[in-house]
Amino acid sequence: MRNDGLTKQEGIVMDHLIDAWNEFISLERQHPYEIDDFCDGIHKCQSVLTMRVSRRDYPKGYPIKK
Repeated sequence: MRNDGLTKQEGIVMDHLIDAWNEFISLERQHPYEIDDFCDGIHKCQSVLTMRVSRRDYPKGYPIKK
């Protein structure tokens, strides 16, 4: 477990999201909204990872559904 509550595997996914963001912002802009749109996508992915921590730590409030 990492110090952010993510498992090792989840942490790898999060680290890749961070890497994707860092690479994306280095690209030449093609549209004025693309940074915001990409950022929204990254935040949505991060939210899914955050919910995994909540489900693991608080299963009664955030039940796991299989």
